[in-house]
Amino acid sequence: QRKVIKSSIPFKKSKKPICKIEIDPDSRIEDLTQITHHADFANKYIGGGALTGGCVQEEILFAIKPECLVTMLICARMDNNEAIIISGTQRFCNYSGYGRTWKCIESEKDTTPFDEESKYFNNHIVAIDAIPHAGPAQFQNRAVLREIHKVYCGLYNTIPENSSPSKSFKFATGNWGCGAFGGNKQLKAIEQ
Repeated sequence: QRKVIKSSIPFKKSKKPICKIEIDPDSRIEDLTQITHHADFANKYIGGGALTGGCVQEEILFAIKPECLVTMLICARMDNNEAIIISGTQRFCNYSGYGRTWKCIESEKDTTPFDEESKYFNNHIVAIDAIPHAGPAQFQNRAVLREIHKVYCGLYNTIPENSSPSKSFKFATGNWGCGAFGGNKQLKAIEQ
């Protein structure tokens, strides 16, 4: 599902508090199967280098959940006001390493809750691309607002009715835009 936010959101005027952040340095996003929404640190061309030898977060995600590869065929480049949601994918393997040390180590039974009615796993991958190679410019107002808008686009209308994001909705994410894209970890955490 491609999500588009057509108008600018006045974040500067918002009175809503920043939600609670839980940090779990010992877990990988894809291992948090009880959390239904997981970040895909996407390339603006979804899938990034999944078919050309890339092995960072998005490419690893597409390797362990190969149903994601279909999006590379049907989804055009994401614009600044777009996100892509991939729902119901199954994980097929476990792995070790990252980048050049990545390797598939064994098949794995997916422990994500399965919805018998829809016949899909209850998960949603939120593909959002960060500004690549941001450097000092990432701290400028325009760049910060772009990134906040991008995350908002990915999560907008995903929070169930009658729930408070700070109480019941969880989004498994991490150092979005910080690896190959060079983002500042503290800034990216606040933007998310």
